[in-house]
Amino acid sequence: MEALPDKDPDEVLDYPIDFSQWLVSPATLNVSAGCGVEVSGTGLIVDSVTVTTTHIIAWLSGGTLGSSYVLKYTAVDTNGTVRTGVRRFKMKIKEK
Repeated sequence: MEALPDKDPDEVLDYPIDFSQWLVSPATLNVSAGCGVEVSGTGLIVDSVTVTTTHIIAWLSGGTLGSSYVLKYTAVDTNGTVRTGVRRFKMKIKEK
């Protein structure tokens, strides 16, 4: 599992994940087919999710100081047969 940069509980930041290497050319990510971001635990908030042709971008706020969270990014491509990819990332909440 990869790690995202530590986050201060007072920060509201975007965390983009690139799925371009995963996509079958010329596929793009399909919002209506279920792309999104989920967080394990409570306290860390996914304020919004933006899906571009190659990236899923989660805007995150909050988080409990000293806690770790796992973010699950799910991508769906639209090249013929629908394919779903999942990437998980760990994030630690620390004061900066």
